Amino acid sequence: MIESQEDIANRALRKLGSQPLVGAITATNDKNAIVMNSIYEDTLEAVLGESFWSFAMKRILLDTALSDYDPAWTKHGLEYTYVVPSDFVRLKGWNTESARVIREGNVFRSDTPDLGILYVYFNTTISQYPIYFIEAFVDKLALDASYTILQGPPETKYLEERYAVSLAGAVAKDYQDGSQLAVKCDTWVNGRFSGHLDNGDGGLYYR
Repeated sequence: MIESQEDIANRALRKLGSQPLVGAITATNDKNAIVMNSIYEDTLEAVLGESFWSFAMKRILLDTALSDYDPAWTKHGLEYTYVVPSDFVRLKGWNTESARVIREGNVFRSDTPDLGILYVYFNTTISQYPIYFIEAFVDKLALDASYTILQGPPETKYLEERYAVSLAGAVAKDYQDGSQLAVKCDTWVNGRFSGHLDNGDGGLYYR
C-alpha cells in the first residue's frame, strides 16, 4: 500500500532498476534520496496540472489583492484584482457567466466582483490519490529521475512512452469517475459563438 513519499519514490526507483531509499526521502547521505527529494514536488505539480483530477478540485471565493498592487496600465473593464491561491495549479472555471478573467503573475484580473473559481490545487495528501494517479505519478517521477540516475537516451525514451500511456489511462479513469463533465452539444455550439460554456454544475462556467 502506498502511504508515503518514500513509497512513491521507491516504486519509481524500482522502475529504473535502481537501489531503494536507505531511509527518508530527505536524507542527505543517500544519492537517490537527494535526486528524488529535489524533483518530487515539481513532478507532482506537473502531473496535477495534466488534468482536472477529481481528488484535487477546490472551489473558493477569491480574496481581493492588496491595495498596493498598481500595474503601470490596465485593460479597460478589468478593475477587480484577486490573489491567486497559494496552492493553485490549474484553473477550470468561475461562478459568473459573463465574467472575464485573466491571470497576471500572482493575481487574477477580472471585470466581476465577488469572483469564485474552481481549480486544481496542489494536493499533497497521498491517501487521497487514486491508484491510477499514483501509477502515472510514479512513471513521471521515474522519467524525471532517469535523466540523473540513468543518463541514457534509450531508457529515457521508453520511460517517456510509458508515462504517456499511464497518464492517458489515468485521465480516462478519472473521467469515468465523473470529474470531467460532458458538455451538451447545444451548449458547445452556443459556447463557440458566445465564448462561455455552462455545464450546469453549480453555476460554474468553464473555459
